[in-house]
Amino acid sequence: MSPKEIIQNAIPDVTDEVCEYIVWGRTPYPCVGLTAKALYKAASRLKRAIDNGNRLCDFCDRIATHGGVCKKCDDALKRPEP
Repeated sequence: MSPKEIIQNAIPDVTDEVCEYIVWGRTPYPCVGLTAKALYKAASRLKRAIDNGNRLCDFCDRIATHGGVCKKCDDALKRPEP
């Protein structure tokens, strides 16, 4: 199966642009090998968040509350370097 076919199982009417975003923005690919399960989970998490009117953090999969990031990531970004 191609990545788009796997994503279509979670999001039936997905566009090519959203597929690219899921592969490159919502998974650790290319740093880590990409499995069909990881790709499907990333797509279904994104769909669930959008369906519920939420946005996911740009760095992790928590719900974004401070612009594009969650509180934990926002705090980490504001922490001074040691």
